[in-house]
Amino acid sequence: MAERIVVAFVVAAVLVLGLGAGLRALARRRGAPGLRRWGGATLFVAVPVGLLAADALPLRAVAVAGGALVLGGLGLVRTRRRVPSAVVGGVVLAVAA
Repeated sequence: MAERIVVAFVVAAVLVLGLGAGLRALARRRGAPGLRRWGGATLFVAVPVGLLAADALPLRAVAVAGGALVLGGLGLVRTRRRVPSAVVGGVVLAVAA
C-alpha cells in the first residue's frame, strides 16, 4: 500500500511541476503575467484532487499536502506583493520542519 501512495505522489508531483513550468514558460514567451500566475495555482487544484483520490491518508501525506498549499499560497502572494526575504525563509523553514 505504501508503494502505491509513493508512486501516486511522485506522478502527481511531476505532473504539477511540469504543468506549472509549462504555463510559466508560455507566459514568458507571450508576455502574459496573468497566465504566469496560473502556473502556481495548479498546486491548489492538484493537492485536493490528490487527497480525494487517495484511498488512505497517512499523517505525512496530509502534512506534505498542507506544506504544498502553504508554499503555493506564498508564491501567489509574492506575485502580487513584495514579501521580505526573512518571511519567505521563515515560511520555507517552517514547512520543511
